[in-house]
Amino acid sequence: MENLKPNEIIPRIRELIDDSLLTEAAFATKVGLGPSNLHKKLRGQQKLTPRDIKLICEAMNVFPEWLKHGRGDKYVTDDNEPTPGVRSIIINLARRLTQNEERIANLKRENQDIMNQLNTLYIQLDNRL
Repeated sequence: MENLKPNEIIPRIRELIDDSLLTEAAFATKVGLGPSNLHKKLRGQQKLTPRDIKLICEAMNVFPEWLKHGRGDKYVTDDNEPTPGVRSIIINLARRLTQNEERIANLKRENQDIMNQLNTLYIQLDNRL
């Protein structure tokens, strides 16, 4: 049986959690470890097992060699599917785009309000002349 080195693997698991944009608990549920179980393993209170590594690799499409030793490619990819890292960038860009669209809509409303106020002032000024 292979000797797993948690002090080397745990930072890579944390990297996967960050890449996934999931909470630690949601990540644990996704990979099938249970939130409490993963929490203890990430803090060194319980040992990582080969089964844990297998579950994480399968659920996250990660090469075992990368997770265990940090060698090679991180993600197993399908040419039609973005890697989780690219997927997280796309999600962040989509969020920013939505926020910008909301800001633009607000600015358009404010601009329309200003135009209405100017029009009212113009009419009042025109009536005084």
